[in-house]
Amino acid sequence: MKKISYKYPIFIFIFLVVIISLFYVTNNKKTYAIENKVEFPNTINISGNGDEIISESINKNDGVKVEKIFSDNNQVFSTNINSELADKYTKSDKITDKGLLYIVENANLNSGIKDLNGNLLDNDFQTWIMQSTIWLYLHEKGIIKLDTNTIYNIKNCKILISDNNKLVEKNTIYKTYIKDIIDNALKIGNDKEYLKIYKEDKVYSTKNNKYYQSSKIEVITNKSDSFKNYKVNVINGVDGIKIVNSEGKEIDNNTLMDATDVFYVRIPKKKDNLDKSITIEIVGNFDNYIGYKYKANNFNDIYAFNKSNYELKSNFKINFNNINY
Repeated sequence: MKKISYKYPIFIFIFLVVIISLFYVTNNKKTYAIENKVEFPNTINISGNGDEIISESINKNDGVKVEKIFSDNNQVFSTNINSELADKYTKSDKITDKGLLYIVENANLNSGIKDLNGNLLDNDFQTWIMQSTIWLYLHEKGIIKLDTNTIYNIKNCKILISDNNKLVEKNTIYKTYIKDIIDNALKIGNDKEYLKIYKEDKVYSTKNNKYYQSSKIEVITNKSDSFKNYKVNVINGVDGIKIVNSEGKEIDNNTLMDATDVFYVRIPKKKDNLDKSITIEIVGNFDNYIGYKYKANNFNDIYAFNKSNYELKSNFKINFNNINY
């Protein structure tokens, strides 16, 4: 790797996570998020291990070279076709480009890129795919400028070479592994994640006539790709209140619920429980990505990312005053 103390490249790093404040729509519209704190160092140092991955395009033009780059043992990625780096970068602004964060989530080495047979690609080939995806996306967004020859060679590459290893595709590497991710990333809007509660405001009597039971309750999110599961807590209830699943089995506040699950709220069938307002909390568990820009004098920015999970909490109320027998 060639290091210099001036000239301009832009470099992108990858550690991984996005944490976003969210909004929620239901009866009382109360939502908030809790995140696992992820530390980003104030400065990062750059190193490389010398591995290079070369592409070979359809007409045998000069291929695109990708070099593996690291910061404190975390692999990072460049936005510049040249392999020139400063030694040290300083943390700057938070990354807000959700398309770039989508790429990090769907094309990074941690997710494990697989071939058409479901086998994991060699790490070197995953590196080339990830780096090229970032380059093309940032070019499409007007953040960097790639020359036409580089664009052609990335989009028409059919062979990747690393030492004595080769990845050969009948189709192009771009169409097989990159195109769909970039297309989706470019469509990503700036909508914040949310949890929505879908339910009818009706209450029924159970078959054994012991409980009043709410109608079916469903939890919906606009981030199904990062939504893992959720839990249900009773914030304000009555003695004997129960949360049950679709089979009538009781679940507690440690039970992990999938996105396709539903639940019901039951309270003992007593006159005093009529007109009671019950507050239920949904705790959604998400994986996501956060990133920061890093700067160095006379160099364009480096982006560093890290992956973590966070909880999105939403409260809603059930009023036990509309009994349907």
